[in-house]
Order: sequence, then structure tokens, then C-alpha cells
Amino acid sequence: MAPVKIAVVGVGSLGSIHIRELLKFPDLYIPIAITSSKTTLLPASQVRVIDYSSPSSLASAVQGVHTIINTAFPSASSIQEFLAGQLRLIQAADEAGVKRYIPSEWAMNKKVNQYIQLYGFKDPIMEALRKTKMEFTAVRPGIYMNFFAFGSPKERVVEDAFDGVRYNPYVVNIEDGTANNPGTGNDLVTFTKAQEIAVMTVKLLALEKWEEESGVVGSTMSYNEVIKLAEKLTGKKFNVTYIPKEQLEAQKAELEKGLPETLFQHFVVEGFLAAIKLGGDASVKPTLNQRLGNPKLTTVEEFLQRWWA
Repeated sequence: MAPVKIAVVGVGSLGSIHIRELLKFPDLYIPIAITSSKTTLLPASQVRVIDYSSPSSLASAVQGVHTIINTAFPSASSIQEFLAGQLRLIQAADEAGVKRYIPSEWAMNKKVNQYIQLYGFKDPIMEALRKTKMEFTAVRPGIYMNFFAFGSPKERVVEDAFDGVRYNPYVVNIEDGTANNPGTGNDLVTFTKAQEIAVMTVKLLALEKWEEESGVVGSTMSYNEVIKLAEKLTGKKFNVTYIPKEQLEAQKAELEKGLPETLFQHFVVEGFLAAIKLGGDASVKPTLNQRLGNPKLTTVEEFLQRWWA
């Protein structure tokens, strides 16, 4: 059987990781990069530079593609403009006969979307996909556990632990022995290594039938549990600040005054608030793990051992 073309939309960190994973299976898949700018990740013949405002550009970009893995994400400039372009891409893909589509979800469970402004494009995209002939699934892996390697003294931490993921801490800064914990810190959160999200997504391609939701889980635990593991490994007593819901609401209101320039900080605060409001309901169920026979994924404890022991 000839290899099929798998288009990865967006060549940021997650898109690049998916392309590298697809390249491991040349007998099965031909990766195609669909991007709004040039990339050297693939030969020029496998890169399709797209203009979301051009129907002919969209049609050309998806021609001959079997499955689309969309990792594109809006900038601070215009979420609505991004959504309009993505809806045009979905229409073009459906008209071109694309069989399968993975939208740009890549976060916590779908309940979180309603609380985060930057996720405003997600529900309309899922609704649009339900009206197409394409099979689709939302891959939900929680938060990158890669952030817990920030500041590790071990060699190649940026190249191997982060592998293109934004190099910064998130909630827990193990290097400094500090944590800014939303709420009580006891709410359950799902963490998955970014590289293994791509491993699981590429395994998903081989499944005969998809479900609408595909949960990928490395570990589900609270930030307080992460801190305890980090303290045990480093021998440090962490300085933990617990940020109450009321303080986060005030921060959100203040950051809204500076939008769109403060969109990333606003996004982080909204994520904290969503976790508090939903409690354990923000975590992800390992539905894809189960459908794939529960392959071994890195746990938070194993990841911390690798970079801090």
C-alpha cells in the first residue's frame, strides 16, 4: 500500500514535533507542511505555503491529502480572523476529499474552552467539523510536562527536554524552588510530554475508527503533588504561593485593559481560573491511551527523575 499524505498545519513547536514523528514512518506517511511562511523542516516539494484568504491557495494546499493534523494557534492580533481562516480551511479540505481531520485542540478537556478567551475558536471549529464528511477527533493531552525541566543543570535540556517548546517554567519553577499555585493547588491536572503527544497522534492515524474525543495522559495529579516530588528529588523546601480565585479575577480584569498586548498573561490567568472553577473536571480521561492498549508514556515522576535527580 502506497504511503498517504499527512498534512501538518502550522510548523511551531508542536507541528515540528509531529513532522519529525511522521518522518519515522516513510513507508506509511508522507508529511506535508501547510504553513503561512517558509520552513526548512521538509523538502520544498512537501511544503505548501498557504494564504487563508485565497480559495485557490486553500484548495491547492489540501490537494491529495488524506489526513490533516492542525497545530496552528492564533496570535494576539485577531482570534476571529484566525477562526475565519480555519473555517475556510475545513471547507476546502472537505471539498477536496480529505478523509480525516485533527483540529487544533491540544489542551485540557472541552469544558475548559468556555473559560479561556484565546480558546474561543475551538468550539466553532468542532461544530463546523460535525457538518463535514470528514472523520475527526480532538486530541487532548493536558499541559506539557516539559515545563518542569526549566533550569535543569543537565546537558541538552533545551534540545531534548523542550525540543522547541517555549523555554519557560509554568506554575512550578524547580530551579528557583518556587511555585505560584492557583487556588489550593489540590485540583487535578493532566500532564503529557510534548514529544509523546506526537507519538500518540501518529499511532492514532492507524486506528480504523476514531471517536470525537481522544485523551492522551502521561500523568494526572495536582500541583501540590508535583511540588512534593520536586522537593524530594532536589532536597529543597519550596516557597509556595497560593493564589486565591479572587486575586486571579482581579488580575484578569487588570490584564483585560491591556489586550491584545497582554493576551498571553491573560491566557495563563484564565487557565488558572478554569482549573479552580472546574476542579478535577479540567483533567483529561486517557481514552486514546486505552484504545491503543495503554502504551508506556512518561510520567511526571519519571520526567523529574530524568532532569533533576
